[in-house]
Amino acid sequence: LGMDVGSLRLPLGHMEAKNIDILKKELKNTGLELK
Repeated sequence: LGMDVGSLRLPLGHMEAKNIDILKKELKNTGLELK
C-alpha cells in the first residue's frame, strides 16, 4: 500500500512511525490530512 502525493509514491507500510508523524505534520501544513 502507498499514498500518492503529487508525483511521489510513499510506501507507508515501510515507513517508520516517526517518519509517518513527520509526514502528517507536513501534510497538515499544506492543508491535507493523512488518516
